[in-house]
Amino acid sequence: MEHLATVQEIIGRHGFTEAPDYVAVTMYWSLYLGILAFWTNDESTNQEATRALIDYSIRYYVQLISGTGADTGETHAR
Repeated sequence: MEHLATVQEIIGRHGFTEAPDYVAVTMYWSLYLGILAFWTNDESTNQEATRALIDYSIRYYVQLISGTGADTGETHAR
């Protein structure tokens, strides 16, 4: 729970108020667990697929909590 409290503090410190705290923390926790689950089965060299998923997830999460709109994923479809 300390980890989630720290994330919630960081969200507040950066002024992300578009998504309610409980929604932001729930989304963060869901992405975190999803990345861990993906990583456990990632057979790509140096876990490159997991690293790409982390990059995409961070962008998605920031857009969610800042209210700047959804990423269409076009840059990752190549």
